[in-house]
Amino acid sequence: MTGGAITLVFETDVGELGMTLDAALAPVTVTRIVQLARAGYYNGMVVHRVVPGFVTQFGAPQGDGYGGP
Repeated sequence: MTGGAITLVFETDVGELGMTLDAALAPVTVTRIVQLARAGYYNGMVVHRVVPGFVTQFGAPQGDGYGGP
């Protein structure tokens, strides 16, 4: 993936979650996240931690924060 911003939008049960990723800063990580999103990995994923104004964490297959691709 070349440099530049990529925006992902996730549909949740409380509305949309928009995420802008900068491939110029983290090309390998952005490429992998986009690959996972396109493959449907995040479909039905549980958001296991939200700290308003700081962080939203998801991506762990069991919904517990302990790993995944």
